[in-house]
Amino acid sequence: MNAHNGKPAALAAAVFCGLATLAAPAHAMDVNAYDWMPAPDGTSAFILYTPWTHDTGAVLNGNKLAGSVNAAMVMPRYVHYMDVGGHPLAVTALVPYGRQWNGTLGGASLGDSKTTLGDVTLVSGYWLYSNPQERKNIVLAGYLNVPTGTYDRDRALNMSSGQLAATLQLGGMLPLSDKWTLEPTVDATVYRDKSNANSLGQTLSQANVYTVQNWLSYSINATTMFHVGHAAYFGGTKKLDGVENGFNSRKQQVRVGLVHWLSPKVSIYGQVNRDFDVQGGFKGTSGVIRLVTLF
Repeated sequence: MNAHNGKPAALAAAVFCGLATLAAPAHAMDVNAYDWMPAPDGTSAFILYTPWTHDTGAVLNGNKLAGSVNAAMVMPRYVHYMDVGGHPLAVTALVPYGRQWNGTLGGASLGDSKTTLGDVTLVSGYWLYSNPQERKNIVLAGYLNVPTGTYDRDRALNMSSGQLAATLQLGGMLPLSDKWTLEPTVDATVYRDKSNANSLGQTLSQANVYTVQNWLSYSINATTMFHVGHAAYFGGTKKLDGVENGFNSRKQQVRVGLVHWLSPKVSIYGQVNRDFDVQGGFKGTSGVIRLVTLF
């Protein structure tokens, strides 16, 4: 554990006033492998995610601190595909339900969140170019995170961000061979200031977050694929009443995933992620189990 002047506990206490600005750990704009493969016109999908996180440390203002946060959620999602102007369009909505617990930072307890609904995220993706047979696709997607969940300014951990956010994303698929597929994605997220963000009544502002994601997929056979991925997050500096509180979105992440189609309309997917190069927040391991049913 490292801290300026050898006082990590004091540093944690100074930051604690800003911890009510922590929100649920899921990033709605994070993409899974083969997300950019459109389904046929008129297809609907019900997707059930079970994301989890286990954070085991933190970095704030260049200081490494002992810390922990666990989270578990159930997140249903509905997607419908349609043809608009000769190109696929997908519309979807998702909302998490779960809790965060065992929150600590530099020896200070952060408590638990309530077990409750998080924020609704509305998403629409339009394929600017689509050739599913050859695995060639270009997609422009928009996300709107609506703070519909319960936000408690007196809690350090919340399932709701209490903050309106919008994301513009550009992604695609490119076949490298019969077995290998590359899927790059870039996006930018803007945040609305949040007044009365903590027990001191301070206003939270957050700088834009920029993300670069890449998946490399390998088809083991007709029903099973293995994926490796990387994500880099930039920006996201948080301020309370104009003063930085040490939290931002700057980090990198490695990912591995495996999908298996149980039938032509049902698949199960597992993914595990590991954070590194974290510069302003918690770091640890996360993952998700995803069940997809097409109809």
